[in-house]
Amino acid sequence: MLDAQSLKAEDLKGLSAAELTALATHMLAHIGEQSKRIDSQAQGIKWRDAKIDSITFQLAKLKAWRFGAKTERMNAQQREIFEETFAADQASLEAQLAALQASTPHSAPGGSAREDQKRRQPKREALPPHLPRVEQRIEPEDTR
Repeated sequence: MLDAQSLKAEDLKGLSAAELTALATHMLAHIGEQSKRIDSQAQGIKWRDAKIDSITFQLAKLKAWRFGAKTERMNAQQREIFEETFAADQASLEAQLAALQASTPHSAPGGSAREDQKRRQPKREALPPHLPRVEQRIEPEDTR
């Protein structure tokens, strides 16, 4: 049987109807397997993105809880317990977030949308060439 990846149009001309049917069946099975693999990878990416969003939300909530306005004041012992558990929770969530972001392939489509949003900062464009340029140098009075 012919290899489906190295198949050329000239190879199809000499095949019988039974061989063409077998080749088409083989190719359809291969396409079905690829489709299942793509679906499972897409589902994995969706799960990972949802987990990243959840962890990011939890971190923001913890930070707001810690640094936001408090309606109740805690005594020293309560504050100490709170600080310990907060630090442990924050470290755990940040470690989970870093692990999930590290396992996300950078070349995956849609995986770098958050990175693009963070990196996208307004940049100044170059001035048009038709505008006049005036170069003014100001020298210090004393160059000792």
